[in-house]
Amino acid sequence: FKAVEERRSLASMVRHRGGSVAVMAALSLVPVFALTGAALDYSRATDAKSALQSMTDSAALAAAVAERDGGQSPEAAALGLVKGQAGSLGPMVRGVAARYSAANGQHTVTTSAQVDTTLMKTIGWRSMQISSRATAVASAAKGEPTEIVFVFDVSASMAWGSRWSDAVAAVKSLLEEL
Repeated sequence: FKAVEERRSLASMVRHRGGSVAVMAALSLVPVFALTGAALDYSRATDAKSALQSMTDSAALAAAVAERDGGQSPEAAALGLVKGQAGSLGPMVRGVAARYSAANGQHTVTTSAQVDTTLMKTIGWRSMQISSRATAVASAAKGEPTEIVFVFDVSASMAWGSRWSDAVAAVKSLLEEL
């Protein structure tokens, strides 16, 4: 008799549609949460990649300056800078690695790291790989002529506020210093 009541109860639940919206809404929260987590973690990784690229650019420039000025080896200058600044990338960035190479006066630094995820861990993605590369060439010795090229962004984004006039003023100021 109890089995018949359980079947009737189950059949009754299947027939009644009340509350089905709440169940569907609850089930749809899972992918929404996963996508929100992916967006937040991707944003964090993008910020870390930007900081890593800045550090890599600085390391390549340090190598080029070390070659021009003498003293420290270019490789030691580049890798020392990466080692010294790796901690500034933040607590979510780990495993920073750097490689240095030089050819024909060009100093190339390649870096990579892992960015730990927070919300994406719930779907099994524990970290994101980021990397950057920069190449620098030693400039002419002090006092020798140097060619400078200015590249201006003429897209619509430069029309906002005083961006264009600020860029022109910055170039004029630089030219006055030279």
